[in-house]
Formats: sequence, structure tokens, C-alpha cells
Amino acid sequence: NQSVKAEGIAIARRMAASVHGRHVPNLRPMLDTQRYAREIIGINLAGRSGVLFANVKAKKQQAVKSKAEEEEEERLRQEQEQELELQQQRDYADEWEVRR
Repeated sequence: NQSVKAEGIAIARRMAASVHGRHVPNLRPMLDTQRYAREIIGINLAGRSGVLFANVKAKKQQAVKSKAEEEEEERLRQEQEQELELQQQRDYADEWEVRR
């Protein structure tokens, strides 16, 4: 691929340096409106059916889901820490009662 590009650049430079370069015809292909019309229709139909950007939507939903899961895990972790702290306080209070 790089070699093809390099060869194209070399040809373009040779043509530009040549005195006869202005005689080279325009090499642009004609615009194929029918092809673009078919592509537009296909993109439009795919967009309506949801197939075209389905992978983007799935990633977004997965990111939202994972964020919700992370929040839930954080909430559960905090609850566990609070339970552990309460249990330690109870144990300390019981131990204090025994010593009295």
C-alpha cells in the first residue's frame, strides 16, 4: 500500500515537471449519482431498522449498565462497612459490660 502511494507521488511529480504535463487530460471519474442515491437509501433504511448503529447503542447501554452496577456495588460495600462498624461497636459495648 505504501509502495503504491509512493509510486503515485513519483508519477505525479514527473508529470508536473514535464513541459507536456498540461496536455494530460483530467483523470477524474464522472460523478455516479445513481450509486450515491442507492447508498443514501440503504443508509436511511438501516438507520430506521436500527441495524446500522446497533453496536454503538449496545456499547452505550453496556456502559450505562456497568455504571449502575458499579454504583450498586459501592452501595453494598458501604453497607457492609457500616454493618461491620456497628458489630465492632456492639462487641466493644458487650466487652465493657463484662468488665464492669
